[in-house]
Amino acid sequence: WMARGSPDWLLLAAHAILIGTGALALRYAAKHTRRAIGQGVLTVLVIALMVGRSPEASRPFGPTLEPINPATMDALAADIDQQTTPGDAVITALPFSTLRWMDTAPEHVPDYGVVAGAPAAVARLPYLETITTRHERVWLVTEGLVKGDADDGVGQWLTAHGYVGVTTAVADFRVTPFYFPPPLPEPQPVGQTYLDGRIVLQAFAAHSADRTVYVRLDWQVTEPVQQPLVVFVKVLTPQQTLVAQHDLEPVNAYLPFDRWQPGETVTIRRALELPADLPAGEYWLFTGLYGPDVTLLPQDASGETYLLLTPLQIP
Repeated sequence: WMARGSPDWLLLAAHAILIGTGALALRYAAKHTRRAIGQGVLTVLVIALMVGRSPEASRPFGPTLEPINPATMDALAADIDQQTTPGDAVITALPFSTLRWMDTAPEHVPDYGVVAGAPAAVARLPYLETITTRHERVWLVTEGLVKGDADDGVGQWLTAHGYVGVTTAVADFRVTPFYFPPPLPEPQPVGQTYLDGRIVLQAFAAHSADRTVYVRLDWQVTEPVQQPLVVFVKVLTPQQTLVAQHDLEPVNAYLPFDRWQPGETVTIRRALELPADLPAGEYWLFTGLYGPDVTLLPQDASGETYLLLTPLQIP
């Protein structure tokens, strides 16, 4: 009833009275026998009230939810076990399935629990800084499939400080890797514009290590942009065969284009995992934009939809 916002006031009052009468009884029982007897009678009545109201207290805590399917949690644990490697960590924000997760979580992966939906001001804690200092890759596991949740302070903090990997959905859970590599090289200027100069890709930086490509893109809007747009980053072969891609609204969907202020520069960080069996050689890194109907936006100058950022040498 606490989560529903309708507490059982009679039961709470009974507890308060019981605590108060117990304290008074301890103080006056030795000197005031009659008062102690009266307090004893009142205590019996209060206990009777508590017993009578106990069905209210026995109701499930929190909103009414469907029981968690053990097979669903097993699938989540198997996915984490398959994707993680030594040195990784898991941050779980599972308010309604924490106990089930504790029973099924892979034992070899460090697991850090956080308060789901913590506001951004609370999420900026040394706790998260310590985790991301110890582990170069952290997997955030959350309940529900909603992306860009404004109340997800933990996800926002990880997005602001790390490189966002590709999110996967496992039943009713979202699993997102965040990478914390050493600093990338200084961004290189680009100056490519879209939508008649309303959107500008100012600069980029890229680096590949251990079959992971890290990309930083600095974007700016010069005028308000109302339409929702997706920023894509792709790795292609010289023959234009797709190797890896990452399509997502800006800042892990926490800050779409229509919320940007003119003149504001927003940094987008992405991480792309390359296939383990990818042959060594040269590959190309591209970026671009597309709208809600997956229509690619042309560049203002050339009309091309794919912007080549840099070639990549993969050992």
